[in-house]
Amino acid sequence: MAYHLGHKFSTRDIDNDVWEHSCGDTYQGGWWYVSCADANVNGANLYWKHWLDFNTLRFSEMKIRPFNV
Repeated sequence: MAYHLGHKFSTRDIDNDVWEHSCGDTYQGGWWYVSCADANVNGANLYWKHWLDFNTLRFSEMKIRPFNV
């Protein structure tokens, strides 16, 4: 995730990445894209490059909790 740190969240309709095309549209989902991604768990194909060497995941789950807990 360090690769994505500090970058804006992009979606299929809001292109905040630095790539000349839309990473959100190309990968069919929202993520903190830079010039696309080392990880993408919100698109059509789930992957995490440094963990699975770009093998596709079958399932992902993100859990969020407040910092003060």
